[in-house]
Amino acid sequence: MRKKFIAVYALMAVLALGSTTLTSCVDDNESASVTAIRNAKAEQLNALAAASNAEAEVQKAEALLRQAQTAQLEQQTAQEKAEFEAKIEALKAQYEQQRQNYEQQIIQNQALFRNTLYQNYIAANNELKELEGDYIEAQLNLASAKAGITTAEKAAQATILAQDEEIAKQQAMIEAYKALPENSRDELLKQIEELTVQISAKNAEVALKNQAYTDAYNAYTEADDAYEGTTKSDNAGHTVTVDPTLKTGQAIKDLRSTYGNVLSWEEVAPEDLTVSVYIYKYSLDKNQATTTQRNLELALADAEKTLGKSTDKWDEDATETQSLYAQLDKKKTDYEKAKKQFEDEEITEETLLYYQGEYYNFEKYNLANGIEAVETAKENLDEFKANIALLDENSEDYKAYVAAIENTIEAAKAYDKAYEEYKLEVIACADLKAKKYVAENLLIGNPDINVKIAECEEAIAKAEAIKATAGKVGYEAYTYYEAKKADQDFVNNCALNENNEPVDANGRVVHVGDFLDSNNCVVDTWDEAAKIPMTGLRTINVEAYYKECELEVEKLKSEIETQKLIVAQCKAELEAAINSGATDNTPAEETPAE
Repeated sequence: MRKKFIAVYALMAVLALGSTTLTSCVDDNESASVTAIRNAKAEQLNALAAASNAEAEVQKAEALLRQAQTAQLEQQTAQEKAEFEAKIEALKAQYEQQRQNYEQQIIQNQALFRNTLYQNYIAANNELKELEGDYIEAQLNLASAKAGITTAEKAAQATILAQDEEIAKQQAMIEAYKALPENSRDELLKQIEELTVQISAKNAEVALKNQAYTDAYNAYTEADDAYEGTTKSDNAGHTVTVDPTLKTGQAIKDLRSTYGNVLSWEEVAPEDLTVSVYIYKYSLDKNQATTTQRNLELALADAEKTLGKSTDKWDEDATETQSLYAQLDKKKTDYEKAKKQFEDEEITEETLLYYQGEYYNFEKYNLANGIEAVETAKENLDEFKANIALLDENSEDYKAYVAAIENTIEAAKAYDKAYEEYKLEVIACADLKAKKYVAENLLIGNPDINVKIAECEEAIAKAEAIKATAGKVGYEAYTYYEAKKADQDFVNNCALNENNEPVDANGRVVHVGDFLDSNNCVVDTWDEAAKIPMTGLRTINVEAYYKECELEVEKLKSEIETQKLIVAQCKAELEAAINSGATDNTPAEETPAE
């Protein structure tokens, strides 16, 4: 009998240890899960005490029997002896039944305890999955912000260049006005002629530098296509996605969209460039990759366990959920039995069809879903393993990826250089045009030079102000309109027709999501619906938004790390409880024979 309770002692030890490790120093109010565990422990102790008391009663009775036997029970009648021994046997039987009941109660309490730990583990794991989903979304927002910055900075770059050109022009005009205090018609005509020739030549140089700058910019934007992918327009004008040509690039893209936490990145763009470029190099976080792969392996194992094997048979005595194949076996057996009963006219055809439907539908849907779950879990695991293999720093694929990054960096440097050369030519051309403008102005009339200089200085100040605000960011309110739609509350408050369906004032049936006009009547299109003005905020400061996205990514990454520790703790507690239950049938140490 003792060996039957050895697992209980082990479990009590686990529970006692668990109670010390899970003690909180912050909150005196225990959670529902803690209360459940505490109650389960109390029930187990009560069951153990009751069982021990029953066993003690048996031992006491057996001792009385031995005493009676040693006290020369020959004077007792055989009948009295038999009656006494019968009482002992009855007491033993009573104890055995009681013991079985208490053991079952203990098993149930163990199951309750383990179920509570399991639920804790599932809840923690679900929280982790939600955080990982938020992390992936934050990464996508960051990528979007990056694209917005690129676009905004390209526009700001053009604005700044135009203002630099204007400033150079106005400064040249000031110098020209100061250098020409006297009106010499011949000198002005000669100067205009020379400047016209110089401007023509400079325009040709500007055009060449502009083409070189455009080519360099395109080369830079296309350099990362090998590992980032791109988009293009098809013949119908639709935007289509073009996948990266490098295997590593595709792997990074796949991981970023599903398992972003396994990647680390660093910005590798040169810091001394005039133009703004964003270049990131991704690498594998091996610890995160190991954890993720283990989770995928566990998911596959769970799916395979749920599905089972095609040879599985239904076990009537099983206490745990059986595999889908075993359940299918049960459905099939029930159906075969029903066919026999129908042939014997013991059941109706309707009942037979019920069992038939149960069998066929389970095979068509439940089993099929189980098979698909296993296939999906295997595909996810295989794809993940293949992707992280491509990120092995020693692999040729990853080396090709690093080479492509370096190529992008060189393209960025060339783009920056081409932009600077183009900018210099534009400013030089603006200087020549300004000098010609002054000469032409002086030739035509006799303007007040001081007034002209003041006008130039005012224009310079204005251009500087525009430069200062170019690329500056913030948020602005804007109004947009949404079509009025029927929600659940609206539908619930509608009148009902003879078919007990909700209808509008025109008698038209109303469904959740239907468009409504200003009279709350159903219409067919968005254009017919009443418009509800909505106020939103849109980002005009893409740089600030980009920083917000970066902070959100880092915040979620930290929260994921913390949540992983919680999941690991819950998992360890669950496994400890399961492992303690595995000793239920472990033989106890042998006791001396009585």
